Amino acid sequence: MAEKRLFTVEEAAYYLGLTKTTLYTWTCQKKIPHVKIGRALRFDKAELDAWVEAKKIAVPSAQRSKAAGPPEPAFAAGF
Repeated sequence: MAEKRLFTVEEAAYYLGLTKTTLYTWTCQKKIPHVKIGRALRFDKAELDAWVEAKKIAVPSAQRSKAAGPPEPAFAAGF
């Protein structure tokens, strides 16, 4: 069976980890890609994935390598 392409509001909210209210608000504000089919509101999975990718905040590689290791205790900085 082919992967579902269009999500309902409930499905998109679950997929993105948001509330339905947030999705309705963002669609009214045109902050998130959506499709209107008659009165039905739908969300294209590929467009949601691209939107999420565009919202990512890049972390410089130096910070990524520091984040990978355990945090250094604050008291050890003076030694």
